[in-house]
Amino acid sequence: STAAALVAAWNTFMATAYGLPALCILPLAHQLTGGVVSLSLVFRTNNANRRLIDARRLLGKLSKCTRDMSRISQYIPNEGDCRIETLRHLRAFPYALESHVRKGRTRQNPKDPTSFRVDPMPSMARALGERRARRFTFYENIPAQVLMDMSQILHRGLMKGMSTQMHTQAEIIVKELSAVLAECEKILYTPIPISFTRHTSRILTMWLFTLPLSLWSPLGWCMVPAVFLISWVMLGVDEIGIEIEEPFCILPVRPLCDMCDREIVGTMAQALEAPDYQPFKG
Repeated sequence: STAAALVAAWNTFMATAYGLPALCILPLAHQLTGGVVSLSLVFRTNNANRRLIDARRLLGKLSKCTRDMSRISQYIPNEGDCRIETLRHLRAFPYALESHVRKGRTRQNPKDPTSFRVDPMPSMARALGERRARRFTFYENIPAQVLMDMSQILHRGLMKGMSTQMHTQAEIIVKELSAVLAECEKILYTPIPISFTRHTSRILTMWLFTLPLSLWSPLGWCMVPAVFLISWVMLGVDEIGIEIEEPFCILPVRPLCDMCDREIVGTMAQALEAPDYQPFKG
């Protein structure tokens, strides 16, 4: 808007009073390049929106898998604490996944919404205990190690008399959780190329900066509010595309983890009271 006002002032006062050339160009230049700018914005925003949709789907799948494992845990033997240990690791997994996908920049102010580095230890210690939670700090991929421990606990339960069918079903859920982790890593480690993001922002800035020169002849001083509105719309779309490129930074991952934790704790007492599976003897 400032550039538009300066162009309008120059063309009104300086060009008229001193006979200086007016700052204007034919609108054809922006008509020809406007399609390129729009396609660049749409392409980048659509790709970023697809990443956001995929991240939401994965978080929903995480919630589903924790509910399914909580329900199936009643078929895991109580002997050797297999059942309670499975539920404890299930509580820890969402927080481990959150820390894995939100391990970016930090801020001095912990309430700064742009700070998305998460320390999983307090939440995991609440689920597993301080000593066992601290053991996971030595692993680079904490959620993968939590799933490995869950598989080992399920194998131990199988050795203590767990139904092979229920063991298979439980391992399928662990496999689905591993797929959730892998898909989240794909989103996390394969961002939209930074060169494309920068080029889109640059051509948009140049297009908007020269827009007052094209609109002066047909609009006159009305060009100033017109440039303001056009810039507000297009820069807003550009900002939205940049913001949703990293979906785990804006999605409410922690509330979902807390919801999973509450549901597991709520069903834990009922699951622990279920009797151990006894094979049918004909």
